[in-house]
Amino acid sequence: EKLLKRQKLLKDYLNKTGLLRAAPDDADGAKAKGTRSADGRGDFGSGSFTVRFARPFRSPAEARKPLNLLRAMQRDAFRQQLALLDAAAARAENKLARVRRIYKRLGLNPVRMAAKSEPDAVGGPFIPLIAHDRQGKDVIRRMDRIGALLGEFKTLKAQGARLPFTLPMKNFRRISSRFGYRSDPFRHRLALHAGVDFKAAYGAPIYATAPGVVTRAGWTGSYGRLVEIRHDNGLVTRYAHQSRVLVHAGQRVRRGQQVGRLGSTGRSTGPHLHYETRLYGKPVNPERFWKARNDLSQIKITQ
Repeated sequence: EKLLKRQKLLKDYLNKTGLLRAAPDDADGAKAKGTRSADGRGDFGSGSFTVRFARPFRSPAEARKPLNLLRAMQRDAFRQQLALLDAAAARAENKLARVRRIYKRLGLNPVRMAAKSEPDAVGGPFIPLIAHDRQGKDVIRRMDRIGALLGEFKTLKAQGARLPFTLPMKNFRRISSRFGYRSDPFRHRLALHAGVDFKAAYGAPIYATAPGVVTRAGWTGSYGRLVEIRHDNGLVTRYAHQSRVLVHAGQRVRRGQQVGRLGSTGRSTGPHLHYETRLYGKPVNPERFWKARNDLSQIKITQ
């Protein structure tokens, strides 16, 4: 009975997380092998066991067969449970590793990000699972491992809400210049373009791409009217050449909040938004963050 309850607990838990798959071929390359049901024909505890030993026993050795078979079935079911948990842990590790790689490609430290993350609005008393036998303890150890992996996965995925993953404009005609070296439009010499230029109608709204604190809001040299926002993880975004600034220095803004209107102030040849992303003071390609957002959206655990 304990075995059956534990089997149901595991399946319910893994189904909830999305780590239990019905298909025999796992997306990470693993194949389900040797996972026959506990009695070799159906679910553990089915009627086939009773039918098999319906006749009277003719010797002590024959009488011991049901107990020996039952013990073998229990060992087989326990091995299946461990295999199920090990496969689920491998899937969770694979998904977590993919998330870590995405952040590393952005130049971010996923370990530091997870450590600095604040938990969501959750709580309640800690009521752990308790097992009184070795098998149950082995199961709980594996479930705790999966829980730790899922916790870090969820934490890192949530960090995406604090990164500049969205576009600074909702309606724009096109990207008129991308990040990288180009011929400077004024001096016609090779120079680094440290951001992405969005061409749109004069006065079009400009939005913060991540939550943060405004550090500059006003005229800033060749940037013209500029809004600069400091975010977490050493990131800063800049929104230049605005016709009108709608925020002030020291103001905390949310993702998607309007911070100004498109213009052509400063060193500009026409109405557009020059948008920059800087990591620890150095310009990085904003498009890397947009690609990372799409990559992260493909990695899911349902819990």
